[in-house]
Amino acid sequence: MIYPSLHLNGTSFDSLLEDYNEAIHSLQIAYNDLLGMSPNGRDYYPQSNKAFADAVTEHSKRLTTISSMVREIEDLRDVWIKKNDERKRPCSTNNTDTQS
Repeated sequence: MIYPSLHLNGTSFDSLLEDYNEAIHSLQIAYNDLLGMSPNGRDYYPQSNKAFADAVTEHSKRLTTISSMVREIEDLRDVWIKKNDERKRPCSTNNTDTQS
């Protein structure tokens, strides 16, 4: 995965973090909405004995796709946070005292 670089000329940390969180929240809402639309066997039996099973498989794939998207954006967000934390961390200096 290609991660964005955190630098002065790029998107601000807070702005992109907010975008990631909004996208994750929206996808979670979509996932929950989709859960509520699970296929109902009564809607498929006139087509064939296999239609309902196929609809359930397709529905499951859609749920899996959204879950995968959430995980991907969470990963992007988490790396973004880590980069910001590293940027804010003070540089360590090697202070060695010499003894005579």
